[in-house]
Amino acid sequence: MTNGDVNFTTKFRLDLSPKRVVFTDTIDYSGLGEDPVNFKGVLRISGPGGVIYENTDFSNPDIDPDTSKESTTQINLPLDPGNDYEVFHGQYTVKYTVQKTTTEDEYYKSNVYGFAFDEPTMAVNVDSGPYSAKLRSDDNTSLGADVDSTVRVHRIKYPTDLGFDDIVTALASYEVDPIYTNEWTISVTLTVEYIQSADDLRYKWYGTKTVTHCVTGACISSFYSGIDEMFTLYQTYIGTNPNMADLFRERLQQINTAWQLLTIAWADSEVAKADAHAETIREILEVSGIDMCPTGSPSAQVSPCV
Repeated sequence: MTNGDVNFTTKFRLDLSPKRVVFTDTIDYSGLGEDPVNFKGVLRISGPGGVIYENTDFSNPDIDPDTSKESTTQINLPLDPGNDYEVFHGQYTVKYTVQKTTTEDEYYKSNVYGFAFDEPTMAVNVDSGPYSAKLRSDDNTSLGADVDSTVRVHRIKYPTDLGFDDIVTALASYEVDPIYTNEWTISVTLTVEYIQSADDLRYKWYGTKTVTHCVTGACISSFYSGIDEMFTLYQTYIGTNPNMADLFRERLQQINTAWQLLTIAWADSEVAKADAHAETIREILEVSGIDMCPTGSPSAQVSPCV
C-alpha cells in the first residue's frame, strides 16, 4: 500500500442533531491484496476556526475497517451563531491516516473542501375553494444546487372526524378531489443528499413543515354574515378605538377588492382564481376574529359552487 491508495468520503450530516461529520473508508483492501483486519484509521479535521477534531491513537481508532468502514466517533460540526446556527462556511481540511498494525507503517490522504450552503426554508402552500371543490397542496421548497437525490414524504390528513386514511405521496404537488369541510393537516418532510462536484463533499439535509388548512365549502353568499359582523365591529370601533377602526376599514376594503376579483374570475371560468379570492376573504375574516371554519361540526362533502 502507498499513500495514493488511501481514499475516503466525507459527509456533513446536517439532518442530525447535533450536526456532525461522518467519514467512510473507501480503500480497496482486497484489490491491494490486504486484509482490513490489519488496519486502523484515525482522523484529523480542521475548519474555519481551527482544529475541530484530532485523534492519533490507533488503539482507539475512528474507523476499524474490519468492523465497519464508517467512522464511529461523533464529531460535531461547529455552528455559526451569526448565521442562524448553521454550520460555518469556509474551508475544511480532513486528513485520514491508516496504520498497518502488523508493521506499524502509516499511510494518509488529505482532502480540502470549500463548504458554503444556505439551508433551504420549507415552503408549503395549501389552498382550496368552493368553486372547484378541490384541495391543492404544493411543496414549493427551493433546494438550491448540487442536489443528488431527494426523498419526500407529502402527507395530507383529512378532517379527523372522517376517519379516512392519510394520503401519502412523494409528489411535490397533489390535488384532492372530493374534499370535505373542516380542518385538514398537511405535512411535508424532505431528506436531500447533496454532492459538491468540485471537491466531492457530500452533505445531507432534512426539513419538515406542517400546516393546517380549513375547508369551508361555502360560496360567496355564506360570507355575508361574517362580513356583516365585521362591519358592525368597524362601526363600534369608530367611536371607541380609532386605530382599530382604521384597521377594519382597510380590511373591509380588501374584502371588497377580493369580492370583485372573485366575480370577474368566476365569470371568466377561472375557477382556481375564484377559489383563491374566496380564501382571501375567509382569511381576512379569520384574522379579524371571525371564524368561518366549521370545525366542530360534522364534515360534509363539498360540491362546486354553481
